[in-house]
Amino acid sequence: MRSVEVEADAGLPSVGFDYGGALTDALANGTLPSFLADLAPKHPEYERLRKAFTRYGAIEAAGGWSTVPPETTPDGDNTVILRARLAVEDETSAEGDLTEALKRYQARNGLNPDGVLGPRTLAALNTPVATRIGQIRANMERWRWMPREFEPRRIVVNVSGATLDYFDNGSVVLSSTVIVGNLAKRTPIIRAEATAVTVNPVWYIPASITWNEVVPRLRRNPSYLRNQGYVVSGGQIRQPPGPRNALGRIKFEMPNNFGVYLHDTPGKALFARDSRTLSHGCVRVEQIAPLASLALSGDAHMMMDELSDIIATRKTTRLSLGERIPVYMLYWTAVADDDGHAGFPRDVYGRDPRLLAALSGARVSPRIATAALGP
Repeated sequence: MRSVEVEADAGLPSVGFDYGGALTDALANGTLPSFLADLAPKHPEYERLRKAFTRYGAIEAAGGWSTVPPETTPDGDNTVILRARLAVEDETSAEGDLTEALKRYQARNGLNPDGVLGPRTLAALNTPVATRIGQIRANMERWRWMPREFEPRRIVVNVSGATLDYFDNGSVVLSSTVIVGNLAKRTPIIRAEATAVTVNPVWYIPASITWNEVVPRLRRNPSYLRNQGYVVSGGQIRQPPGPRNALGRIKFEMPNNFGVYLHDTPGKALFARDSRTLSHGCVRVEQIAPLASLALSGDAHMMMDELSDIIATRKTTRLSLGERIPVYMLYWTAVADDDGHAGFPRDVYGRDPRLLAALSGARVSPRIATAALGP
């Protein structure tokens, strides 16, 4: 199954493997068993999910897990139920500090690790094991959409978890919190290539944002454009470089059909939010300056002073990358460790049920893709 058969806002390249030809050769050569065994993705993340699929299947066969009552607290009522529930997925929770065990569960599942049993944590704990198995299955399918091998140097955004990793020589050398598209303007599933870093970018406000957001505010407040530092020229509204620019100080140029890119933001406080589906589709990066330094020099610190000097000029400056860097915007709602222990970032866009329906043979029409409108 190809990604675009389920989601129109998916722009992953073809895997580039001739399955039909390879199958014909395997049948002719008598190597069908080894051919079939070799079809599964070779990525370790896929193998971990396969183990998790088996592990959570065993949990379901044993009766699943108990429901945690809403009035439960780590140091008050129903602690026995909470500890037992956590221990089903994390054996180390059977003993030790219960609050710390809850924090581990929250961190593993993309929740704020505050040790408080709030509504989102309670909902995650009480998600049926059958639903978790479905999520694992959906993500195993998404791994089949991936290239047989990733590039050693790449940027990977997990949209559902709102995180970014920079890989060099196959290892993560930088991680960052990010902000992704809201429910109306989803960040797509794509592979693009970063070609340059623009310092002090100008934001040219799209017509849709102008009419849907700027004009209504201007009607309420005639000084709105001036207050935001917007400039009108030739009928186009733009926001020059500066501390209030919606793109922040740094933007990654990465041409793609959906008009999305990585960029800075003046709204730094938003990175601390538990839910970060807030943008018009582009990805705002908390660690944007170290990321730019890595992309330009291979070192997270080497270019920091030079970037600061350019920012101080307020002049728009384009810095070409020595080589293009693949940027993957992916969607993982289940991740696992080597022992098959899994975590489940939220399915923020509701992609899992559609994919599972398609895998079960239902006809699923791809949802209409929405190009990014801005930061």
